[in-house]
Amino acid sequence: MYINTNVLTKFLSHDFLILGGEHIMICGKWKKLSVAALFFSLTMGAINACAYANEKAASTESATEIEESEKYLSETETEQDLQGENSADKQSTEIIRNVEGKAYQLKGDKYEFPEAGEESDFKEAQIHGNLEIKGDISDIGKKKTVPSYGVDGGHLSFSYCYGGTMLPKNTKDEHIVSDKSEHVDEIELDHKVGEGTLLLQTSKDGKIWYTAWEKGNVFSKKETDLNDFYQTTDIQMTSGCYYRLVVVYKTEEITGKKGSYFWKRDKIKERRYVELYYFYAYDINAENLQEPEQVNENVLGADSLVRTKKIKGYQGKKKITGDDPHYGWTMGNFYVGGFSDIVSKDGEQVILKDTGDQISLWFDLKQNIDKCNNDDKITVIDDTEGRDDGFQVPAGVDQFMDFGRGTLFIRKKKPSGEYGKPQIYTNFLIASASTDALTKVCLFEEGEYEVALDYKLKYDKIEVFGKTIVPKYSCYRVYFKETLNNHPSISTVT
Repeated sequence: MYINTNVLTKFLSHDFLILGGEHIMICGKWKKLSVAALFFSLTMGAINACAYANEKAASTESATEIEESEKYLSETETEQDLQGENSADKQSTEIIRNVEGKAYQLKGDKYEFPEAGEESDFKEAQIHGNLEIKGDISDIGKKKTVPSYGVDGGHLSFSYCYGGTMLPKNTKDEHIVSDKSEHVDEIELDHKVGEGTLLLQTSKDGKIWYTAWEKGNVFSKKETDLNDFYQTTDIQMTSGCYYRLVVVYKTEEITGKKGSYFWKRDKIKERRYVELYYFYAYDINAENLQEPEQVNENVLGADSLVRTKKIKGYQGKKKITGDDPHYGWTMGNFYVGGFSDIVSKDGEQVILKDTGDQISLWFDLKQNIDKCNNDDKITVIDDTEGRDDGFQVPAGVDQFMDFGRGTLFIRKKKPSGEYGKPQIYTNFLIASASTDALTKVCLFEEGEYEVALDYKLKYDKIEVFGKTIVPKYSCYRVYFKETLNNHPSISTVT
């Protein structure tokens, strides 16, 4: 067995190494070594550690050496590529940050927890987990009451590791057990909490939260290490987004015996815990985009909403009449910002830009997607078998993809006259989920574009004793085209 003693020395100097018999723990994981290998490792590690300490004491550049040591560890721990097509180019600038969290022992049998910065009488507990975010993080600050991370382009990926001591089962000590509860605070799960559940939620304003990712039974194994379990989306980074990781689990501890002399049984103490990690992330390159005025002249795709004839494929047009659940209200408006002028050519709208202008697309969500038109019987639901035949997404015949709660498509026409592959933003309405702030979507360059927003509604029709027995579904589409020209072309347009 080959052991890099330099790495071992750094682990020793950072208190990351724990010994137990013939085993060695590195970063929370036990590795079995032979006695000879263990003796050799400790001997060499001790020698190098002493040498390192003497060199550090004698050097006037100790701070630099510590930074280099930490950099070495970061590079060792981040050899996995980021998800995304530009990961290889960005790897050299990846930075890992630990997000500070808090843990609470909860009251009773419900998983209720406080909001960020909210005063509460929940009993604080020891936090055992660790949330890491990874990306080209160049700015760190605060947004409201939570940490804020500015990213110089690209995305962030999230990793979670639980290094607690409550995983082993069949013990009298406190340990994690399965829980049959299907609710976390006001969130209804699609599964039981089981042996711990993780929920990652996103919010546009830090008030309205939507679940973007979840996993149950996360502590059913001895080691819990979720590497890169989530990656931020373009819209989240462009517009800025709040994130909340919620980790819940139930424990039991045998505190004694109870019962009669002839029938004694364990006296068990049950506890429930929640770990909370709040933070905000954004792309620093999108911070200075000009927010458009919310006036009719800046609206794109006005009056283009239709109900589709087909649920599969979002094809065809059907008039929205008085008995339609979407009658009389809109989901929101698209706005354009950063332009110089808007003119008309052959009856079509043309957006003009000057040199240096950054033309941006924005969306103003008008509805609570869990209670559209202020009616809790009308909701935007996940379209788990989505396809858009107009944009040929997905491309295969009779293939489907998870559109989530609304999907946005944007594609640009090539010089050949054909349209390129579309940018696809699934769960678009969740990413835009704030009724008091515009959402930055993307930047436009010169050219011709097609834009479409697809979403699916569920609405209740017949109730018996207050229960819906015949829910119905309908699909809707907003579609429009836009042309952007550089300002010198105004002479050929007017």
